[in-house]
Amino acid sequence: MRITEFFRLIGASARAAATVEEIAHAEARLGGVLPKGLRDWYLEADGFDGEARTLWWRFPSLARLHTVGQRFGVEMIEVKSPGRETRRAPGAHYAIFCDALIYLPFYATNVRAGDAHFGEVIVSDEEEPDKAWLAADAFDQFEAELFTHYGEAFISAIPDAPH
Repeated sequence: MRITEFFRLIGASARAAATVEEIAHAEARLGGVLPKGLRDWYLEADGFDGEARTLWWRFPSLARLHTVGQRFGVEMIEVKSPGRETRRAPGAHYAIFCDALIYLPFYATNVRAGDAHFGEVIVSDEEEPDKAWLAADAFDQFEAELFTHYGEAFISAIPDAPH
């Protein structure tokens, strides 16, 4: 499924596609590169703000993308995952690509291509942005879960995420 089709299915309308130059500018500002799946999203639509039929989620435009470190001043994030050892990761490595209009959770992906955890997706919230749960080992895995479970509440599409 494509992101624009996903937006249509949930009753949302997306912005016009971003350009390769706009993506490069955002990546330079973030200090990394977007995982291929997220980059492809932006080449289809430069985000979506507002309420949709089934979701109250915002996918910010490239101009509004920030890392967890930039947005919250978080240097390190504690990343938890069932069955794995908790680890610490730099807040500057995770770009927030989706957040809620209510309840304050957000999803972020690792944009540091040389990092062993490049492309993984974490979920956290604005009350404790330095504590997160691993939502997916790779952006493609996150995307597949999202598109499979689009009719459910967004946060429930990720197994083991805090509700």
